[in-house]
Amino acid sequence: MSNNKKGKLNKLQKIKPITFRTNLLNKSNSIFKTRKERIKAKTAFRDSKYDKFLISGRCDAKCGNYILKLTHIPKTNDFDITISFLSKEISLSHIDFPYQKEAIKNILLKNTNDFKMHPICLGIIRKYDKLRNKYYYQIKVSIDLEATKSYINEDISTGIIGMDFNYKHLDITEIDKYGNIINYFTINYDVNGTSHQNALSLREALNEVFTYANSKHKCVVIEDLDLIKTKNKNNKFRNVINKIVCIINSCEIPLGTKIEGGLRMPHFNGIIINKDSIIGKNCTIYQQVTIGSNELKSQGAPIIGDNVYIGAGAKILGNITIGNNVRIGSNAVIVKDIPDNSTVYSKSEIVIRNNSHA
Repeated sequence: MSNNKKGKLNKLQKIKPITFRTNLLNKSNSIFKTRKERIKAKTAFRDSKYDKFLISGRCDAKCGNYILKLTHIPKTNDFDITISFLSKEISLSHIDFPYQKEAIKNILLKNTNDFKMHPICLGIIRKYDKLRNKYYYQIKVSIDLEATKSYINEDISTGIIGMDFNYKHLDITEIDKYGNIINYFTINYDVNGTSHQNALSLREALNEVFTYANSKHKCVVIEDLDLIKTKNKNNKFRNVINKIVCIINSCEIPLGTKIEGGLRMPHFNGIIINKDSIIGKNCTIYQQVTIGSNELKSQGAPIIGDNVYIGAGAKILGNITIGNNVRIGSNAVIVKDIPDNSTVYSKSEIVIRNNSHA
């Protein structure tokens, strides 16, 4: 074979990245004054498109993957990864996975002992650390967690733990085996940080839920989230349904009213809430209650704190704030701010008593 043919074959064997729209980076483009600038831009463009890759797992492959082998090192309690590709071998040592390490070890053990392999998927992502001014690599392993569990609790004979996803919080309801609600609480999670911080906050909230469920020996039931239907909701239809519900129950609670989780209304009849009002968490509102504006004195609507009890027939009017843990008696008329931990009732006049000194 001639040297010319050997040179062409060697070029074909080299792996070359494929990029699109690179015609914008060719020599004729006048935005780059020098060859160095053009090469730098081309490299940055290519790196931005090829900053990660994924190796899919197979259940018919040895060790759950044809290309890679993941090995647990008991002495250091970390992992080694060996990637075999095109007669070449790449080894990565002392890889630590901070999450689901035990689950990964269980999968590796099953792949050693079981006849059927469990797929292991590997992803490598190149990231840039601005503070240290250098690149680093993040390694992700995807496994089937269900395969790591010898038993999944689907028994509802002891009751269930219901979980409802909401913006910034999870509503948790514990139900006994007879269908009675025996506990209710809310777990908050952060949505104002970075995507990584928000994901960690949500993960911590979910861990708290499942830890609680495990301590009660109950399974967790989660609402069926249909994001497509949620995005395609018809506002006119929602308004019609809201009007029907309000007419049937002789109440008025406009759509869009800011109400936090845990609101209880044992009797809907006659309840009127201004659309600009804010209702805190775990509040209880009885029949014939009005929460609205007081146009004679000031604009604005009330802000109700957390854990507030509002008795039947009470009127809360104006741009005022009701503190946390406040109890408002029946037929009380509130037109000024109420501090935390207070009880308000009305006979001939309004009396405020601080619960913390009772």
